[in-house]
Amino acid sequence: MKTRFFTLVYLFIFSSISSPQVNYYYYPMNTGTTNNLYAFSAYNNQYAYAVGANGTLLKTSGQAGANFGTNWASITLGTSNDFRNMIMHNLFLTYREYIFGNNGSIFSTSNYGANWITENSGVNVNLYSGATLNDTTISANKIFIVGNNGTILLKYDSVNYTPWYQINSGTTNNLKSIYFNISTGWITGVNGTLLKSTNLGVNWFSVNTGINNELNSICFQDSSTGFIGGSGGIILKTTNKGTNWFTVQSGTTQTLNNISQYRKYVGGNYVYTQWIVGNNGTVLTSTNNGVNWVSENYVPQVNLNSGQYIYNNFWVVGDNGKIYKRNLDTVYHTNEYVKLDGNNINSFFINKGIFNQDIRTTNTPGFEWPKGNGRYAIFTSGLNIAAKVNGELREAMASYKGEYGPGYCVNGIFYSNLYFKIYKVSKNENTQTSWDWANWGQMVPYGAPYIDVNNNGIYEPAIDTPGVRNANQTIFYCMTDADYNTHDPGEGFGGGTQPLGAEVHMTAWAYDAPGLQDVQFISYEIINKSTNTWNATQIAIVCDPDLGDANDDYVGCDTVLKLGFCYNGDNNDNIYGANPPAVGMTLLISPLNRMVTPNRRLGMTSFNTFIGTGASPPPCESDPNGEPPQAYQMLCGFKKDSTCNLDPTQVPPKKTKFCYPGDPETNVGWTEAKGSIGNCGRDSTGVIYSPNSPSDKRYIMSSGANNFSIAPGESQKFVIAQMIARGSSNLNSVTVLKNLCTNVRAFYEQNFPIGINQVSTEIPREFKLMQNYPNPFNPTTNIKYKIAKSGLVTIKVYNILGKEIQTLVNEKQETGTYEVTFYGNNLASGIYFYKLQAGDFTQTRKMLMIK
Repeated sequence: MKTRFFTLVYLFIFSSISSPQVNYYYYPMNTGTTNNLYAFSAYNNQYAYAVGANGTLLKTSGQAGANFGTNWASITLGTSNDFRNMIMHNLFLTYREYIFGNNGSIFSTSNYGANWITENSGVNVNLYSGATLNDTTISANKIFIVGNNGTILLKYDSVNYTPWYQINSGTTNNLKSIYFNISTGWITGVNGTLLKSTNLGVNWFSVNTGINNELNSICFQDSSTGFIGGSGGIILKTTNKGTNWFTVQSGTTQTLNNISQYRKYVGGNYVYTQWIVGNNGTVLTSTNNGVNWVSENYVPQVNLNSGQYIYNNFWVVGDNGKIYKRNLDTVYHTNEYVKLDGNNINSFFINKGIFNQDIRTTNTPGFEWPKGNGRYAIFTSGLNIAAKVNGELREAMASYKGEYGPGYCVNGIFYSNLYFKIYKVSKNENTQTSWDWANWGQMVPYGAPYIDVNNNGIYEPAIDTPGVRNANQTIFYCMTDADYNTHDPGEGFGGGTQPLGAEVHMTAWAYDAPGLQDVQFISYEIINKSTNTWNATQIAIVCDPDLGDANDDYVGCDTVLKLGFCYNGDNNDNIYGANPPAVGMTLLISPLNRMVTPNRRLGMTSFNTFIGTGASPPPCESDPNGEPPQAYQMLCGFKKDSTCNLDPTQVPPKKTKFCYPGDPETNVGWTEAKGSIGNCGRDSTGVIYSPNSPSDKRYIMSSGANNFSIAPGESQKFVIAQMIARGSSNLNSVTVLKNLCTNVRAFYEQNFPIGINQVSTEIPREFKLMQNYPNPFNPTTNIKYKIAKSGLVTIKVYNILGKEIQTLVNEKQETGTYEVTFYGNNLASGIYFYKLQAGDFTQTRKMLMIK
């Protein structure tokens, strides 16, 4: 299936800014006034108002988009009274808007601002806030406005004009904000004033807040959870419908003037973001129901009086006629893809979990080699996870469209913000030239790698270096399948189930050093962020190679090298010409199955194949598009209908989960040249093809088991390298690829410690480095050690001359007992030393390798 659908994200480009480069920038709009602006409100996706001092009324119109709000027109109402706020009411599908302010002034319009009428409020006090309420008990719509001296005004809105009435508030304190939470009304004011109505605003009584701050704004997220902001940076919160209010740390002492919020429907639930604006450029946000508030950086240092999130942007108004549109910095990119092109390979990485596909046009491969010559070796690839959850099959698939999205997961719930994107850094960049470099620290808590320059275990943007050490380029991406909306029955390989609640930290990197110029590394940290255990789990890479011409491919595997590959079916390809290359992927780190043997890595548990429908394959060997159970069977090493693959070189044919593990150049073992058995329906016989016809082949490289479970909060590592090589023929290219794979595996094992596992969390009485086992060894051995006090821990290996040859551990570790594996594949037999250093403690031991 080589179709896909993506929505391009266009960025609003207004102007460029100087360093430092930040995620968001508050772009100033042209207001034409220097009067203070106190309120902002937008309606109907077509126009917005801003009101302020000296009778200022501004309006912008035009369909919401890049230029919306750029220019504002002034409307004169013949008053010099300050306008403090506005409200809009939908009356019988007609919008009626009210603006109001000092000295009891109220104006209204029912024709979108074309004409305004003056309304008699009956009072001469400053009015600050308004709210609407549909009172079904009297079949009327109520409009409330509050102001100084305890003033509460009420109007029964109708098609015809109705007068304003005063309601007894029981206080003479100035009232600053009014809000109705369903049928319950709330009013805040100076001196800690908080009023409540439980009968649709007819009567109001005082609620003791125990504070004397000026309470300027109130809103509720739902029937139970509400927030109040005021002077001195105070934020009050309730979680029990206002029965009790408690203080939440705001991190500021600035006066907070206005609270607003927006909600997004995600996975069957509403997800809320609250915004608070205040004096001296204060903007606070919360994405966790007001538990924590984060201060925005680089906000213009003016008093901000009101804010509203609309049209995917946050708008604020403030003193001196300022209106700002908070938007992505013009140097920030939310592209759905980035290119990893730091060596001879140019490949695409997509924010939906797939890679090697060019999504800019339909049906285009995305693994170009050599870079820049317009020839491609892979159409698409992706990480696929499937498991049984309470007996139900769930999948997070990525082959042609992808079921992941940018964000993170908490207890199975999807969360995201615009910091969650694909990050890319290159070794020749810095904070002044790259937004991703400058903001890499946003992703460090989610696993983004960095070089800890001063070895203190803390990422410090001005000191440490983002990315993988010595890599020419590094990509990082935190993604999750927790958003129900990303699960698509037309994904291409399975798809469309309920989410797993997987959070995946993906790092991809490339070197330009000799011997590694045709290799890219990809690491996945997979975390179960749901509340359910994943049982019978399978983790796999699904790949549609398309080596040059898509219709003349063969595939195969090497079970020792844990390598899956594709090569041309003959020695001439329509794209690559004579002696075409071979392309493949090797599994460097596979998941740990703790249910069988503690910390035993599963390895490559199956290598399966299927064929594009255009080649008319047997029904059980075609794309399982929109077929979750069938896709799961293929991840497990079977055909779509659970039929076993058969090795035709054995007599009788042998059931196997590894297709074509023979050597193409020598033709020893089962290869495509020796054919296959087209059996379906769980048959042990079938049509014999000998040799196979080259066609549009795909492969699945899996690691999983029926007894492989991942508990909530547990993580698993899955690391691959994709590579390409060209030999003297199509078959010799596979041999050259295998040689490259051997070198790549040795390089990775020597430079990236595989499996630093915490054996116990019990606090040891002392530091201790234990004797490696087995000893002597060939070529791997395990080293166990104990950490009595948390801090930076290093374990390094030296040869007999004292030369450092490998770093096994270099990270901050908590107290406990750990174990690390040392790989000596490329080392000669002999004596080696390994040294533990943790704080002031050091210990060295000797080990012997015999080959």
